[in-house]
Parts: sequence; C-alpha cells; structure tokens
Amino acid sequence: MTNSVFLLLAALMVFAFGYRFFAKFLALWVFRLGSNYTTPSPDSGRHLVPDRHRLFGQRTASLGAATAIAGTLLALIWGWIPAFLWVVVGTAIGAGTYGVGSLWLATRSQDDVPVQPARTLVGKRARAPIVALLVALSLLINWVMALIVADVLIAFPASAIPFWLLAALTLAPGLFSQLDNPSRFLPATGVVLIVMLLTLWLLRAIPLHFVGFVQLQTSAGSALTLDAQVLWVVAAFAFAWYVARRPIETHALSYSLTSAAFLSITLFTVFAAVIIEHPVLAVPAFHTPKDAPSALPLLFITLTSGAVSGWHFLAAGSFGGNRLARDIDARYIGYGGALVEGLIALSAILIGGTAAGGQAARLHVFDTWDGAQHLALLLRIYIDGFASLANAIGVNMAFAQSVAALTIMSLAMTTIIGGIRVQFRILDQLSANLRVKWLNPPRMLAVTVASTALLAAQASRIGAMWYWPLFGLTNQLVAATVLGLITLLLLRLRQPLMIVLIPLLFLAIVVSWALILQLGTWWSGGNWALFATGLVLAGLAAWALVEVILALRQPVTSGTD
Repeated sequence: MTNSVFLLLAALMVFAFGYRFFAKFLALWVFRLGSNYTTPSPDSGRHLVPDRHRLFGQRTASLGAATAIAGTLLALIWGWIPAFLWVVVGTAIGAGTYGVGSLWLATRSQDDVPVQPARTLVGKRARAPIVALLVALSLLINWVMALIVADVLIAFPASAIPFWLLAALTLAPGLFSQLDNPSRFLPATGVVLIVMLLTLWLLRAIPLHFVGFVQLQTSAGSALTLDAQVLWVVAAFAFAWYVARRPIETHALSYSLTSAAFLSITLFTVFAAVIIEHPVLAVPAFHTPKDAPSALPLLFITLTSGAVSGWHFLAAGSFGGNRLARDIDARYIGYGGALVEGLIALSAILIGGTAAGGQAARLHVFDTWDGAQHLALLLRIYIDGFASLANAIGVNMAFAQSVAALTIMSLAMTTIIGGIRVQFRILDQLSANLRVKWLNPPRMLAVTVASTALLAAQASRIGAMWYWPLFGLTNQLVAATVLGLITLLLLRLRQPLMIVLIPLLFLAIVVSWALILQLGTWWSGGNWALFATGLVLAGLAAWALVEVILALRQPVTSGTD
C-alpha cells in the first residue's frame, strides 16, 4: 500500500521546481513580464493598490477552493493515481501557465472588466458568445458555492455562529485598510483570526439548528419548500450581495485575507499530520465502478479546480490584473495562486484517499458512481478526515471539525462575492456600450442574484453533483476560450506561443470529447434541460472559436500594446 507521505513529497517537489524554473521561463521568455510595465491600477486611480502579499492572499481565497475539494474527492472514484497526476501535472503546467497568462491578459487589456480583452482582441461580434460563457460560469460557480455553504452549515451546525461572526468581524480590518499606513491592516486581521479561533474553541459544542419547514402546495404537488437549505442559501447570497456592492477595500479584502489565513492553517495541519502519522492510501490506484463513466475524458471536467479552471480569468479581471503594482508580480500571484489551489486538491486526495481515524467506514462512497453523487457527503468526508488527522497530532476533534468547516465556508463565500462583483462589472460595461436603459446593473444584478439563490435552493433537492458535469464543462470551455485569447495576443505581439498553444489544443480536444459524451448521456437519460444547455454552450464556444480564427487577420489594436 502506498504511503501518503510519498505523494506529499512528490507533489511539493514538482511544485517547487515548477515555480523556480517553469514559472520563471513563463515570466521572462513567454509573457515577457517586466517591472517597468505600467499596469492599469496606477493609471486608473480608482483602486487601492495593495502589496503583493495581500493581493496574493485575496486572489487565492477567491479562486473557488471549495470546488477543488469536492471535485477532487469525486475524481477519486477512478482511483488516486489519475486524480494525483492531473492535480500535480495539470497544476504545474496547465494551471500555472493559465494563471500567469490570465493576469498578463488582464493587464494588457487596460481595463478591469473581464470581457474587455475579447472586444480589444477579437472585435465586437465576439463579445456576445464570450460574455455569455463568462456570465454562465459566474452563475454556476455562485450556485455551487451557495450549496456548499448551506450543506456545511447543516452538517456542522456548531460552525454556524462563528461563520456569521466572522462576517461581522471582518468589517473592522476593512477600516484599517483605509489608513495611510497599510501595515496596520495585518495586525487587525491577526486579531480577527485569534478571536475566531477562540470562538471556534468556545462554541465547538454549541450548534445552531433550524428544524421544520414551510411548503407551498399546489394541485400539481409541492411548488416551493422553505427549509434550512433554502434559508442558508438565501442568507449567503444576501451577505455576498452586501459585500460585493461595497468598495473592495472596506470589507471584501479583509474577509478574503482572513479566509486565506484559515486556509493556511488547514493546509499546514493536514500536511504536518501526514508527515507525522504517514497514513496509507485506502482507495485503489485505479478503479472503474460498473456504473461509472470512463475516467477519460470526464476526469478533466470533474476535477475542474486544482488543475485548469476558467474561473481564474474572471478572478484575474476583478481581483488581479487591474490591481498589480508591478507587471512581474503576475508570476508570484498567478502561478503561486495556481499552486495553492493544487495544494488544496492535494489535501483532498490525502484526506479522501486514506482511512486514518476511522474514515474507512465512509470510503464506501467511492465504490459506486451513484454513491459519490452527494455534495454534502463529500464535504463531510473532507471535514471529518481533517479532524481525524488533526486529532492524531493532539488537536481536539470537535474544534478541528469547526476549523475545517469554517475554512470551506469562508472560501466559498469569498468566491460568491467575487462572482457577484464580476456580474456587476459585466452588466455595467454592457449597459454603457449598448446604451440600453433597462439593462440597469443594480436592478439586473438583484434579479440575477435572487434567481440564482432560488434555483440553488430548489436544485438542492436533486443533488448538486448531478449538475457537476455542466459546471465542469462551462469552466473548461471558458478556460479554452481564454487560452485562445492569450495565444492570439502572443501571436500578434510576436512572442513565443507554443507553451500556451499545447495546453489550448489539449483542453480543446478533451472538452470537445467530454461534451459529446455528456450530451449523449443527457439525451439517453432524458435530461432535456441539461441537454439543451449543453448544446447552447457548445454553440457559444464554437462561435467564439470562429471569431478568434477570423481575428488572426486583423491588425493589433492600441489596447494590446
């Protein structure tokens, strides 16, 4: 049986060499990043320019880490070797290239709206399919993250009060970020972190439950059910709406950095426990249940984070490229952020793949495909497994569960906030460019957020993981589209593009293959809504691809210099 320490050391070695050599090659030879390049942030005067470490923490907290956990655990259905190889190789090469490239593309667009590079490089006609893909991804990721928050709050009610207390406490560090001396922000965030750890310890045995439900009945049956799931989903969107509509420096920055601090504690605990206890892997190296689809190509759309994720580009447009103080920082923030998400996925493999602390009783979910299609159960495996590893090195079990639960929820909430901010900026730009009065960003965004909250709440009855292929396909279609834009800009600037073209071709083949198979599955299963949605996404991606190919004949515009 394989020792988990071997996996940890092998991954850390690959990531270290990747950052030291491959990331440097990307920065200097491919994207030609330089300290003297003027980024959009100093010119615009609209943003606080945080130091690179705070920007790194903010970006890593908003990259959808919670989906990396769920997707990686689901990918273990095919064995630990396929998941481990895609996490390590996909992160070091594909995600690293994509992370640096997305920030580079954002800085060259000279705008903080993610759709601007499409209009600058390809033209107005390409804006429609690319905007549609970006909006679809932001809606889907918010939908999944809200369900994650609700499932964790229901499964671990002792973390409910600390979770909402964290939301209130992060207002205080936001005030510090307005002062002339930004260094005061770090001590304030440290105070909040200590207060939260004490709160988790004191309230570890005080759960907050919601029992009962309200149901609207019609002659056709139940039309709407309001229970704990719906309550927490709506509450999560309400809080995210409030934060997203405020300046990023007043609340979102402090909340994301506190979330990043909890993530650091969680990862350090997992890796330290693995080194000390060195548990063996309990899941097989390769596994193909009878009812499960083939690992190829579905592995690459199941494990959508911790490898290549289209969401990174949206985060780059709203939390990265427009706020870089130096162009060269794209290596540290972009490639480093990809490595952090890879470490999160690695922690899921180490936790989900071992049987330490009585986890063997839960590992039966990987025996069948249907058994793994439960988001709440996958999250419980991670949280309980983390608590078991932490308890093995002397940490209280209930306290460790609360820490892991709060980490996952705060990271999910940070992503929801980012998704709403992205939607607002897209709507704002469309309203200004199209001059459509009814396309009022606040009004339309309120409708969008409310609709997404209700759909997420109602979809929870079916199970979020049944919709995971749609989420994964959208994520990877956006990633392939963005890689196409990066390749186009490299070609126009006459810079080396092969290192980006190879991941683009690989991703295009894999996603096309998976999309065809998934459309067949939805058709044969009678899932007409998913089938129609998949067809629309395929059409949008094909349209965007055609526009990119046609744009190869166009001259370089001034916005790309």
